[in-house]
Amino acid sequence: MDRRLVDAALDAAASLPTTADRMVDWDLWDGNVLAGSRLPWVVIDPRSAVGPPEFGVAQLLWRQVDDMTGSADLERCLSTVVDAAGIDAASTRGWTVVRVVDYWLWALGVGLTHDPMRCATLLDWLVA
Repeated sequence: MDRRLVDAALDAAASLPTTADRMVDWDLWDGNVLAGSRLPWVVIDPRSAVGPPEFGVAQLLWRQVDDMTGSADLERCLSTVVDAAGIDAASTRGWTVVRVVDYWLWALGVGLTHDPMRCATLLDWLVA
């Protein structure tokens, strides 16, 4: 991992607020959202954490990066999520950088092969 990416994550983490008043899903991604019978959509397999809503955007992106053709697609996706959720764009970018570096390191540690490549792509676009 390029040192500038680790530094970007450290800088982002230092600037993010440390208090939160909400529960967020650590592992919310399209494969964990199913059509329901009682409700239109059901989230399965939640991984709870306390944090701001911006914390939960990163995994949506690393699951979609294969469908993106470059940083413009990423920016469109980020903008769509930020606008739809009514969350802070700068905080979303910061949390995404921190979470993607964290996930990349975890994925390498458990022997995943495709996800570290996705993380590298996302970070190259985010930290350009």
